Amino acid sequence: MDLIKQKDSDLMRIIAEGNAESGSAFMELYRRYSGRIYRYCLFKISIRENAEEIFQETWVKFNNAIKNGFSIENVAGYLSVIASNQIREFYRRNKNNLQEVRFEDYDWEKIVCPTDFAAGMENQELIGLIKVAVSDLNEKYREPFILNKFNEMNYAEIGEILGESTECIKKRVYRAMDMIKKTLQPYINELSNN
Repeated sequence: MDLIKQKDSDLMRIIAEGNAESGSAFMELYRRYSGRIYRYCLFKISIRENAEEIFQETWVKFNNAIKNGFSIENVAGYLSVIASNQIREFYRRNKNNLQEVRFEDYDWEKIVCPTDFAAGMENQELIGLIKVAVSDLNEKYREPFILNKFNEMNYAEIGEILGESTECIKKRVYRAMDMIKKTLQPYINELSNN
């Protein structure tokens, strides 16, 4: 059976059955969603070792939920909620031992997949300006924007994580894009004139 062509629901059924293909079915779901979940964990934690631990625990909990017969309609959304809950728990457990990580301190090369963003951008100055423009956003706009554009989550998935409606998230992402464009417009105009 070609698992690549299977729907998420079919792959979860195979995993729940525990047959010979269950490991391959799990790996196919992992292939589909691991990148965005890992980037989300790294975005929220920024400390690679802790983010990797949360990432792994997210997949363990996901696998256990499937094997225990839990009904999952949206795999990406469910994984994101697990990761979000794990991150909250991590901060709750470690609140006295952690320093607050500021947006400017994030290692963007780890957060942003180079093949999706940085590889095509030879101009480091422009990358720097984009970082500044995104970091200048209010948190209520920045987080949905990053989850949508860098982590490739759809509006419904982000809304589920942040506890907001899909329409609210959509508006916030569009407003964030408008704010970033306004910030970058003088630079873009300068490039056009050269």
